[in-house]
Amino acid sequence: VGVQQSMDQAAQWFRRAAAAGIINAQFNLGLLYERGDGVPVSQVEAYAWYSAAATHGDSGAAQRRDRLAASLSPSTLKEAQARAQQVASTIKNTTNTAPGGLATGAATKVSK
Repeated sequence: VGVQQSMDQAAQWFRRAAAAGIINAQFNLGLLYERGDGVPVSQVEAYAWYSAAATHGDSGAAQRRDRLAASLSPSTLKEAQARAQQVASTIKNTTNTAPGGLATGAATKVSK
């Protein structure tokens, strides 16, 4: 129960940071959706958040997105690509800093 609650809270914080343009949070949110940690398993959401991080230069996110894309049916891939566009349109255009002025490099990714 305690671990699940922690993952639920982590997902909430990653979502906020990801929407604010924090690349590591975008990657981490994709990973949570891929694994179902703190959120329901969703390949579509994982693809969308990996795409967001990849668009901002995260090569690891690009690799995970591309691997995931290869496993999706054509209709699911189309849905994931549409969702990625929706996600991209909601992300704030920032200078890639976390709240408080910390560079995103100071944040860490969850274990792959």
